[in-house]
Amino acid sequence: MSLLFVINKIIIIQLLILCLYKQTYSERCGLASQATRIVGGQQSRPLSWPWMALLTIRQTSIRSTSLSRCGGSLISDEWVLTAAHCVSPKTGSQISDIQITFGEYDTRRYESTEVKRHVAAVYLDSYSDSSNANDIALLKLNQKLDLKSAHNFLQPICLPTAGLQVKGDTCVATGWGANYGGGRGSDVLQEVRLPIVANNVCQWRWRSAFSPDRQLCAGYMEGGRDTCQGDSGGPLNCQIANGAYLLQGITSYGGGCAQPNSPGVYTKVSTYMPWIERTTGLKFN
Repeated sequence: MSLLFVINKIIIIQLLILCLYKQTYSERCGLASQATRIVGGQQSRPLSWPWMALLTIRQTSIRSTSLSRCGGSLISDEWVLTAAHCVSPKTGSQISDIQITFGEYDTRRYESTEVKRHVAAVYLDSYSDSSNANDIALLKLNQKLDLKSAHNFLQPICLPTAGLQVKGDTCVATGWGANYGGGRGSDVLQEVRLPIVANNVCQWRWRSAFSPDRQLCAGYMEGGRDTCQGDSGGPLNCQIANGAYLLQGITSYGGGCAQPNSPGVYTKVSTYMPWIERTTGLKFN
């Protein structure tokens, strides 16, 4: 077998791998601005996760008005993916109560990279707040982002092919959530590396609440590192063969924060790709 044949075979295999993850939406996707180096995590750097979105949600009841925060992921110039439990009408919020900030890093101060948008429409896929089933939501922005010029420091994350099976990857969760259970949210964007947990282990922990077809788990069985309150809706970023990051999961729920034997549960994005493409009218793969 000639060396040239072997080299050509390797190149063909690499191209096939890249095609598996290729996003046909016209913008480039998933390229973090730094190598991957939030409980037990560390601070990110500004714009290191250029698809990261901060959702600020005003919730009004008969007695009071409060603000809550969630994360989200930019997937195109006018669509964001987040968790349904962040934006469900049962939270007491309306579409007009949701503000999305892109290019955010330190919430204590204004940054020149901040781009704010409101929400034109919210789409849920048979979400059940009682069981956390289908904890996924699409938000359509009231105004498109200009990713080629004015907002070229922002970038969508890549999306998986439908039915892609997650195995022993180590991924990165990002968000402004609390640094410990019951604590206040972080002022600065945090990141934490988390391994994907086998479905049978997750099923053992969460019993019937866990659906391997629609969810995945990530975290350390010994505890110590995890997502927490305020991280909901944010991305589980998993790096693929070409160096880009793929949105494998959406932060959904967990048992406290970084507790032993309680890996976090994430909505499995690959399961919902047909719904995402139908709703947005875009072809991502």
